[in-house]
Amino acid sequence: MSTGGVMYFNRHEIIKEIIAFGSHSNKIESVKHIAYGTDARFLVGCKISISSILQQNKEHDFCFHIFTDSIDKNDLIKIKEMVETSSTVIKIYFIKTDKLENLPKNKLWSIAIYYRLLIADFFYGEVNRILYLDSDIICKGDISELFSLNINNNYVAAVAERNNEWWAKRSHDLGVSKIKDGYFNSGVLVININEWKKGDITGKAILTLNNIKDFKGIIYYDQDVLNILTAGSVVFIDKIFNTQYSLNYELKTESVCPINENTRLIHYIGPCKPWHSWVAMYDAAQFYRDAKEVSVWENDRYISPKNSMQYRYAAKHNFHQNKYVHGLFLYLKYFISKLI
Repeated sequence: MSTGGVMYFNRHEIIKEIIAFGSHSNKIESVKHIAYGTDARFLVGCKISISSILQQNKEHDFCFHIFTDSIDKNDLIKIKEMVETSSTVIKIYFIKTDKLENLPKNKLWSIAIYYRLLIADFFYGEVNRILYLDSDIICKGDISELFSLNINNNYVAAVAERNNEWWAKRSHDLGVSKIKDGYFNSGVLVININEWKKGDITGKAILTLNNIKDFKGIIYYDQDVLNILTAGSVVFIDKIFNTQYSLNYELKTESVCPINENTRLIHYIGPCKPWHSWVAMYDAAQFYRDAKEVSVWENDRYISPKNSMQYRYAAKHNFHQNKYVHGLFLYLKYFISKLI
């Protein structure tokens, strides 16, 4: 375990291989660094997320860093094509997951949620700040402001989740009084690399997660732990940079979508994603469809349900869309998959 600001993740121990595409012609100081942590399931979202940023921020230079455990060869070909047509840089880091295997996970969250923890350690000494994004985020506006924020000596800049009643509840459950002033969503993080290292946030996070049974209030794993460790040292930014919406909200009688003309980053939270065939047609998913249709992945099919949870959600959405026959078929597949 790291102490006193020593890096928990040694880059030579955690990274098996790096593949880089593209190079910058402008000054390296102008490059804006964005990192993703994803497994094979979410790579479909990651690549369209990157494409959406390039589409909406054509006047800026970016370097995208994808931390993953695997990637399809066809996607590598397409990524190379996107780099060549967009004049950007994309680097892919293949992770050795040994140090993460014992961390808590469930059906929704794989160990890929912890890839964000190694990012700050990895880039220490190379860049001062990096923007971390979840793979289910789509850009619909200029995000350059995130790279000129005055973070001072704080660990991160992030968007507060829900409202002050929720903050008070998480503050009580997690036993950290400062969280009552704000609890953030970890899907969009502007990480202050130097301060993060000084505070040994990664090492402390891994230690806490390895002993999670001693912390009864932790239910959102890495997000709760990061809120605990950075409490009182967070710059809260406008929700336009992490506008959250679950496509499962469409099942409600009345669903108000918070995405508006000012939104810069849309975060598709929840188990149903805009690349899933049973929710891709909703108006709220239009921004993902738009980004996909002008990307090198425009001809890729939307993903059909593959497991019991997805069959159940797909069935519900088909009934909601008055597709009763197909809905019944999906419910049948759901029950069969549960029996198996």
